[in-house]
Amino acid sequence: MQMNYSSYAQAYQAKSVGGFGAEYKRRVRELQLVYRVNLRVHDGKGGEFLPTTPFSITRDLTYSDTDVLSKEVEEANIYREVQTDLVQQILRRLSAAQPAKAVVQ
Repeated sequence: MQMNYSSYAQAYQAKSVGGFGAEYKRRVRELQLVYRVNLRVHDGKGGEFLPTTPFSITRDLTYSDTDVLSKEVEEANIYREVQTDLVQQILRRLSAAQPAKAVVQ
């Protein structure tokens, strides 16, 4: 059995923006952490166990300019949790996959 991933992305994006003080400067209040991978599992002989399949997990994270260091640690912890969740999701999908017939050309 061989696994190939065709793309992988680990990113974050602003989910909500709010104002602060009399100047009403726009500041990020909440981030969305995104982890994506496209995975294909095959036998190397033309049979596919799992065609190219996208897996994606997102998590929300509050953000504060005053707690930057603690938020960086929290973000790193969340990414580790997301990686673990993604591996479990892939393993569940693989356990349900049935090998396809080899393609004869």
